[in-house]
Amino acid sequence: MKFRLTYEGPLPSTQRGPQNGQPDPRAAVKHKIRQRFHRQLKRLWGTNQNLIKSGPYEQSILSAEARPPQTIESLSHKFNMFGWNFVPLVSAEISVTCGLDVLLLRPTPRSRDSWFGDIDNRLKTLVDALGVPSPNEKYIDHAPEDAEKPFFCLFENDKLLTRLALETDEMLDLGNGLKEFDVRLIITVEIRPLVVSFDNMHFT
Repeated sequence: MKFRLTYEGPLPSTQRGPQNGQPDPRAAVKHKIRQRFHRQLKRLWGTNQNLIKSGPYEQSILSAEARPPQTIESLSHKFNMFGWNFVPLVSAEISVTCGLDVLLLRPTPRSRDSWFGDIDNRLKTLVDALGVPSPNEKYIDHAPEDAEKPFFCLFENDKLLTRLALETDEMLDLGNGLKEFDVRLIITVEIRPLVVSFDNMHFT
């Protein structure tokens, strides 16, 4: 399965993960980025015919060990954390992995790209925002909006991200009030089964 996600706005760097239960100082901006992806992934679940399937497979093609396909409801129950119900598209249980090709456009020309040396840490912010949040992001202190019940994410955790390719260029269209350190992202997502099974055959 292949599709695209987009984002426009700030992408600050995450220097390192919080230690010993410390709150994530980037939690607020990661949540805002995560909300953008939630809306797109929610639409994907509602328009992609392979994901719309919600019932079990016909018993005639089910083996004794096979399970019905994962659904929004089943995933939201499984990933019920911090008072939120998350729905990751990519999860370890169904043995699939995820690859990303990221086109990153930024307003500053290469000759003035003083922040570009920090690109790895900015990508870490992006990867964190694509996944189910960690306890350090303190989601337990906030309640989801009605449109965020459940809340859609790309993957369960970044261990399922097996490939990340990046291309950068100067952004020539500076509309929508973009600031000097804002970015415009076009992310091509490719999901592949590790071993094809009834659980993940719709990703082939």
